[in-house]
Amino acid sequence: MHTGPTTELRSVFRVIGSLWFAAVIMVLLLVAMGCATVFESMRSPSEALALFYHAWWFEVLLGLLALNVAAAMAARYPFNKRQVGFVLTHGGILLTLAGALITKHWGLDGQMAIQEGRSNSAFAVSVPVITLANRAQQTTTTLELSPSRYAGFDPIESIAGESTSLQNVQVQVVGYVPDSVLSEEFVNDNPRLSQAVRLSLSPDGRENAAWMFANRAVRIGPFTVLYRSVADPAQLQRLLANSPDAGEDKDGVVHLAVGDAKFDIPLKSCQQNEVPIGDTGFSLRVVRYLPHATVGPESKLANLSDQPVNPAIEVELIGPDGRETRKAFSRFPDFSAMHGDTTTKNIKLTFTAPQSNKPSTPIEIISGPDAKLYVRFQAGQHAPSISTQELTLGTTVDTPWPNQKLTVFQQMDHARVSHKVEPTQEERKQRTPAVRLAVSSAGDTQELWIQRYTRPYPVSIQGVPYELSFHDKQIPIGFDLRLDDFKIVYYPGTMRPRSFESHLTILDPIVGGEQSRVISMNHPVKHGGFNFYQSSYRDDVDPPVTILSVSRDPGIIVAFTGYVAIFIGMCVVLGIRMSEHRRIDGGAAGNVQAGSPAQLLADLQNRSVPRRNNKNEGSHGEPTGQGKRPGGKPIELQR
Repeated sequence: MHTGPTTELRSVFRVIGSLWFAAVIMVLLLVAMGCATVFESMRSPSEALALFYHAWWFEVLLGLLALNVAAAMAARYPFNKRQVGFVLTHGGILLTLAGALITKHWGLDGQMAIQEGRSNSAFAVSVPVITLANRAQQTTTTLELSPSRYAGFDPIESIAGESTSLQNVQVQVVGYVPDSVLSEEFVNDNPRLSQAVRLSLSPDGRENAAWMFANRAVRIGPFTVLYRSVADPAQLQRLLANSPDAGEDKDGVVHLAVGDAKFDIPLKSCQQNEVPIGDTGFSLRVVRYLPHATVGPESKLANLSDQPVNPAIEVELIGPDGRETRKAFSRFPDFSAMHGDTTTKNIKLTFTAPQSNKPSTPIEIISGPDAKLYVRFQAGQHAPSISTQELTLGTTVDTPWPNQKLTVFQQMDHARVSHKVEPTQEERKQRTPAVRLAVSSAGDTQELWIQRYTRPYPVSIQGVPYELSFHDKQIPIGFDLRLDDFKIVYYPGTMRPRSFESHLTILDPIVGGEQSRVISMNHPVKHGGFNFYQSSYRDDVDPPVTILSVSRDPGIIVAFTGYVAIFIGMCVVLGIRMSEHRRIDGGAAGNVQAGSPAQLLADLQNRSVPRRNNKNEGSHGEPTGQGKRPGGKPIELQR
């Protein structure tokens, strides 16, 4: 037999579950949500979520509301039939709050970007992650950080944060800023030889100064400029001579170091056939020679022109364990090691490109072995003329083109780019958080800043190439989504988008086969326990990129059940109240006093409706002057 809580406990439940306590909590929640709405309009939705809806105190208010509802139910236990609506309504509120709690702590919400013609099998959630990658050995380790600490809006200084290690390298978080700006600075402290110059090409020769490294071509205004570093005095003389074609070296050389043995193989001899590498058991073949190479998607090489701006080769190395493909850049001998392009560890591949004395760009800055600087101008299209002159730092010289002057301001022999991340106090909706990391190995420690949402940052640790990145956590979905086509529908006669849709193919190994789906605005797709919504897109790249919102809500069934219980409970309460009011009104009508306004109104209503065979009425339906009390005794109607 359920007797319910004791009197003392029931009193406590009545206080906690009282209406005034619920009113105080509801007022506080309404004030908080109103402030959050105003704050969101002034700042950003992410800040409003972090400072209000995801704050601990907001969750405490919701917990107090749940406690108030539960106490109100406990104070009325055991329940009777008349309280069915009350139980359903209050139980539905508890289920709704429980569903929200489950979604917050166990649900997933993120974004997935897919480029047209490609596929993706993971989406990013707002959980910060540090990744350390060894490019030489192709090994990685990750460190997941606390979102409340490293995705918030408060800077953290001088902390002993989380750490991770890979082989003998340890990475520790020692600082955090919620928003940052990145600046680049050239410093002359590179341990390796790395030449660079700072120059300006403008109408006055002083505007928009830019740095450029040796043997790299860059675009400055309307012209392409190349900075060449020449260590051979004879080659320098050929470059500065009036007939630049004299003495050209048209053959490149492929250099291989197998253990302690070194081999130099002419480029022409291995472009068509496999050439054995001594008696090492290996042979090689040059698959492609690219005079103006660039690294495209998925680390594939592409050639931009026939000018020797950035010569590179793609080599097939054949050995006892099979074949492997490597790349080698003439001007970047460490490219293979830095990008982990080595399977056979004891073989080092480098490349010397074919030498040409012809200018490959309209403007060439030349640095000789005596550290002097020269410039070569190549003007004209059909019969270009070449002019050469010596440069002095800080001196402005004229060019063959009107309103264009050249000035070289600085020259460095051991240049490197120093990335400096600084906190910003400017209120920006698109934030770029950053962490300061301490990287340690064998007693050597260096600190550096890493920004979130940017490319991996290369770093050399004990001569081994590594990469550090600060990014969002990737959640696998268990299947592939391929974007076959992305369409934008515009309003007729305008270029204003009306809607956009993604034509996808789902490749699920569990289900098998391929499923074609279309995701558009207000038309999501559900598969594998995930909901996919069309969020946005990027059409400034080719091919375009669709951005999908991905969510998994384990608490939606609980919350939906709560909504249904609240609705049914309110209907039951309303029905019970209406039934009670009808019963009360019926009883009150039978107890009215004679001559009262209620009785007179009833008389008027009776007069307006003909009645027959009524013992208290005459033949014309008029009252006989007698009525009966509720107890059955006759009464006299008073006029």
